[in-house]
Amino acid sequence: MAGMVSLEVLRDWLREGVDDPSTIVDVKWVITGEKRGESGLEQITAIFPDLPIRVIIIGFQVEEMGDKLNLARMVVETPIDTISMDLKDRERVYRKLLSISRMPVVKSYLYGDDLNIAVAVDLNLRGLTKEEFNDSLAMLLAGVLHLYKELGMEETLNMELWRNLAILLSNYMQSGWTREQLTRFLVEKAGMSREEAEKIIDTLMGEGRKGMLYM
Repeated sequence: MAGMVSLEVLRDWLREGVDDPSTIVDVKWVITGEKRGESGLEQITAIFPDLPIRVIIIGFQVEEMGDKLNLARMVVETPIDTISMDLKDRERVYRKLLSISRMPVVKSYLYGDDLNIAVAVDLNLRGLTKEEFNDSLAMLLAGVLHLYKELGMEETLNMELWRNLAILLSNYMQSGWTREQLTRFLVEKAGMSREEAEKIIDTLMGEGRKGMLYM
């Protein structure tokens, strides 16, 4: 019988990235949060630094024909709220969500009081391989980018990516990265000029840090 993979294993796969990755899972993901319960690790929050996109991985169980299945849901929560839309726009968005949910393994749903849009992929942890985990991550990220494009909300995506970038840089700063390391990251990963990168780092390190993290 195939072995069970734990959330600790998923976290370690994300954390142990390589300098020259050929797959998404081998990128050096940044773990920004963990939640533990009586049974161990129950939730992971990680940022894919190349975009950057924040992914929440939640462990849960379901019962199927008397057998308990250990699953994990990988979620990207977007700031797109549907409650404030007029009826016509909301209907258009819901139709788009139905088409997105027809993508292999990708599903969309609404969460929170404002009925924000989330994109998710569920994993069966029994016998899960690193390659299957990588493919699921790829589908999730593709689903998120497809969602914003289909809804014509690229500007909203850019704002969300900036928020995640600020969180990512703050995490690197707390882990001891130097100013030069932060600058190289923005130049190499985000495609910024050195001048642009240094301005952002000045904002994070100065009085504007709080405002940037929570803008």
